[in-house]
Amino acid sequence: MIQRVQNLYLLTILILNVIYKVLSKQLLENYTIFIRISSLDKYMIVTCILSFISLVYYKRRKTQLLFNNINLYFQILSLLFLIFNQYKFSLAHVLVMITFVLILFANHGIRRDEDLINSIDRLR
Repeated sequence: MIQRVQNLYLLTILILNVIYKVLSKQLLENYTIFIRISSLDKYMIVTCILSFISLVYYKRRKTQLLFNNINLYFQILSLLFLIFNQYKFSLAHVLVMITFVLILFANHGIRRDEDLINSIDRLR
């Protein structure tokens, strides 16, 4: 399962989101910040769940690609949420951008594997 590079990307996404969730709960001091972060946490939880599902479906590349694309749309929504609701650049912005890039890399790896399998099937 972990021998494919796209699964390493998905595992990194999962770990980064869990670390951010733990750190954000420890750094909260103000209730208004808590309301703002909790809305972002909903996106992070969905991202974690979609990454985990995509990681589990490592043998079904088309399903994995579907979940990654859904995850990509959630990342776009969370980035738009951050841009329109916060004026300062924060760790959440960086995390969403890193996650976005890792999902793109994972999609590229899945497509590359799918093309390799299809080319092998044509040779038979």
